[in-house]
Amino acid sequence: MQQFSISNHTQKQIQHFLAERNVDLQTAMDDEAMNRELAALLHAGLPAMVRKLYGLAKMEALFTDKKDMIYTAIAQRLQQAEAKSKK
Repeated sequence: MQQFSISNHTQKQIQHFLAERNVDLQTAMDDEAMNRELAALLHAGLPAMVRKLYGLAKMEALFTDKKDMIYTAIAQRLQQAEAKSKK
């Protein structure tokens, strides 16, 4: 997960997703349905070759099995994007 960047478009989709549901990232990751939706958002933003290697079902399983690691990676990237936008 650390080797892939999250595109600006995907970051905005995640931020919109969280704002629309009025939840933070941790709450969304803890909820099974929202966790799957986040996995789908990130999966859609991956390069085509990576999406072929890691299907949506694999991505959803990864989000469930490695929730803490995924949360940390996403949170860091969202914070970095927010910091860049404030500059």
